[in-house]
Amino acid sequence: MKLFSAFPFLLTLATALPQPEISAIDPKACPGQLHKGDVAPLYIIPVSLKEPRKVFGSVFKPLVSPRDVCTWFAFDVPPDKGDSICALHFLLPLESQLTSSSYSLKGSGNFTFGAVWQTASTNLTPQTSWETQPQPTIQATQALSPGGLFAFSVGSCPASSVFSRLFVRMCSEDTNFEYFQNNDQCPIGLWVSMYKF
Repeated sequence: MKLFSAFPFLLTLATALPQPEISAIDPKACPGQLHKGDVAPLYIIPVSLKEPRKVFGSVFKPLVSPRDVCTWFAFDVPPDKGDSICALHFLLPLESQLTSSSYSLKGSGNFTFGAVWQTASTNLTPQTSWETQPQPTIQATQALSPGGLFAFSVGSCPASSVFSRLFVRMCSEDTNFEYFQNNDQCPIGLWVSMYKF
């Protein structure tokens, strides 16, 4: 089972990851843009601690609520990326910067992200519930606030000749958050990028 053995060390690389340039002149500039090769979620699946058998299915709007609903994101990482670092980016524009959607963020904005690679015994599908979800092997806490780009590493990308699937869970102890994941003029949501060092 391939785990994020390098994850704790690589979290310190977050500040070293390439960041989009943000104009000091234009306060309306998006906090970040997507780049060629960035990976969107294949599917998005909420699960509920208070309704552990409920199946939400795959949704377009991730949902997080304090100590209850978490949302899983499944990403297919392209093959032959074994010499790269896989990183998660969360883009959270101001609501005024969005042209086709809005979001609701209420609370302190503290989130926990857990991650695990798919294996023969670790899987997640649109039929996953809280009871049947995989357990993240690594967790990191990140504070999110409107108008920001938040990046952190999940370690080395797998060296593989086929797509590798990464599952990422987003939870919170103190915040309600719902948004529409999209790659609009100002992208919003969780994405995977690959960087070579």
